[in-house]
Amino acid sequence: MTLPLDDPGSPRARAARLLARRHLRRVHPARSLPQPRAADWSREGVAGWVRSRRVFDVNCAEIGTVGQLNIHGPREVGRTSEETVFVNLQLSGSCVGSQGGRTCYVPAGSFALFDATRPFRLDHAEDWPSLSFRVPRERLMGLVRRPDDVTARTHDSHLNRAFRAHRGCGPSDLRPR
Repeated sequence: MTLPLDDPGSPRARAARLLARRHLRRVHPARSLPQPRAADWSREGVAGWVRSRRVFDVNCAEIGTVGQLNIHGPREVGRTSEETVFVNLQLSGSCVGSQGGRTCYVPAGSFALFDATRPFRLDHAEDWPSLSFRVPRERLMGLVRRPDDVTARTHDSHLNRAFRAHRGCGPSDLRPR
């Protein structure tokens, strides 16, 4: 399988690095969020924040929240109005994701894909900032030979390596400018 960013010298990879330099530096560092008791969640909600922006047909979201289990089950699949794939880049902390009988561990600096047209689970054991890109399914899955084989798999992030090399820092060192 070859994703468009697998060749660091390709025009798409260079454009992605430029985008990362322009936008990732604005990510705020994760701050410790209060961990609510499970009984509080229904009454008070879950501590965290989300900022999102649409770039062409891709929704880009910056997320920071407390450890939690996110279940995108049959009910959520039924409510999904667009066929999309989530590309989740873990900035710090880690995530265990599962879909289609596969389970993956996503450490900071790596990413995984989850198809919103099918059930999946994301288990974050600790506070976690991440970037999540909601991409039209046809646009992304058309690039791979067997689409079902790329979901719930950990992929190394060339973007993260390029960003760290450019900035001389890791995800936990991100500061707003």
